[in-house]
Amino acid sequence: MATVEARIKDMIRVQLEEDGYELLHVEMRSEGGSPILRIYADSPSGITVDDCADISRKIAVLLDVEDPVEGKYTLEVSSPGIERPLFSEQDYLNFMGREIRLSTRNKIDNQRKFRGFIESFENGELKLSLEGKSINIRFEEIKKANLVYDFEKKK
Repeated sequence: MATVEARIKDMIRVQLEEDGYELLHVEMRSEGGSPILRIYADSPSGITVDDCADISRKIAVLLDVEDPVEGKYTLEVSSPGIERPLFSEQDYLNFMGREIRLSTRNKIDNQRKFRGFIESFENGELKLSLEGKSINIRFEEIKKANLVYDFEKKK
């Protein structure tokens, strides 16, 4: 049986793509005791607050009709932001060579937090270049990962 997130992804993906957006991720979380359905979307030209509002209106209609979530919840539509989260294996391939910050579920070499550059991603394994060394991390071990935005380089 598919998770709520997977069912929602399947339900809204076509609508977003028809409107020129890419569905990045769907997550159902509880924050402060209140359920939140968070949708991450993007487009080649970026995404604005108005885009998020438009997506939210259209998705709300689909969700009202299909009703995949029991009870009340808050719908949030978000851009990935400048320190974009990496959700899928494809994200690591798309951002090859970029600097990322990640945390793992279990300790690897006595640590859980890493910052380095994506060297490669093959067969479900990330090769991350850290100051002078490389480390391999299985995709399943990655708890959370984000791009690192270099403010100095952008000046």
